Amino acid sequence: MNMNSQPLQQEELEIMKKDEEIKKKLMKAFQRMLKFYGMKIKNEDFSIERNKNYIERYTNLKRNTHNFLRITRILKCLAEFELFEYQYEWIEFLIEEIFVTKELRKLENSMKNFFIPTIQDDEKKKNFLKKILEQNAK
Repeated sequence: MNMNSQPLQQEELEIMKKDEEIKKKLMKAFQRMLKFYGMKIKNEDFSIERNKNYIERYTNLKRNTHNFLRITRILKCLAEFELFEYQYEWIEFLIEEIFVTKELRKLENSMKNFFIPTIQDDEKKKNFLKKILEQNAK
């Protein structure tokens, strides 16, 4: 994080959201970060899946917890750019990896306290929290 950077202003964000080149670069950066975390976009329905090298990347993710904050910032960015489908699918995938497969169990607190709060739609947020409670009850 650059402590000398200025916060993004709403009018700047609105200009950026309309710029196709910026959106392409944002998606490229998102795909690069997913790859870094051992994940990838599966297909056109926005769903996320494990990459072939996920074991090595998950190990790195669990060991270097500063990446949890990076994930939070990426999820916030997706919401700010109104890329909600990607945000929801990534959260859905992470819930599966945290609570079902337990591969990323170490992200549990971040999911509840940081990832879910990035969701702007209150109904969606409530549904994800309900899903987490159901998984914890199993």
